[in-house]
Amino acid sequence: MNTTDSHSILGLLHIWEISCEAERQEIITAFKEEHGNDFNKLDFASFLSRKYRQRYIIQTKATEANGR
Repeated sequence: MNTTDSHSILGLLHIWEISCEAERQEIITAFKEEHGNDFNKLDFASFLSRKYRQRYIIQTKATEANGR
């Protein structure tokens, strides 16, 4: 993560409520495989949105359904 502070990446993962360390590493690894080490925060945000948005929506709906 040469062009972006790693705290920014972790901040984005926190915003998406991805707190499991194994899941964070899986996402970061998948991103690096796709983009290499030369990227910025916007690239990572776009990747999260594109690759993980549907999973996030499904998890959120399941959580809401269980809470009712």
